[in-house]
Amino acid sequence: MRGFRIKFRSEEIVVTPDFRSSVTIFYNSSNGYELSVAGIKGFGDDALDTFWIKSDMHIGESIEIEIINADEQVCSSPTCVKKLDPNPLKLSEKQKQQMLDEYLKDFYLLEAQLKKKGVL
Repeated sequence: MRGFRIKFRSEEIVVTPDFRSSVTIFYNSSNGYELSVAGIKGFGDDALDTFWIKSDMHIGESIEIEIINADEQVCSSPTCVKKLDPNPLKLSEKQKQQMLDEYLKDFYLLEAQLKKKGVL
């Protein structure tokens, strides 16, 4: 089976197929870039939300990702494990509006950048 090895800063982690996992780089206009290496282990009521890396990224930093033969590897221990909330979006109307406002802010910023480059 295949897994992956990630090198970020001084950390090196191995994630095996025991987890439904992802490597994601998020962009938030107020915080910049954030790297997340996360996964879910198990199903239904027994599902666990796991994180190996959740960190802001800075200019000049890089990530190395290598696909590996996971049969020969031991999965790194997650830094955070919690029960997966089956209904994660329990937001008040005010929180929903704040979320929408943030999405619109990001949209308008991206739209302005694309117009400046002549894409739109």
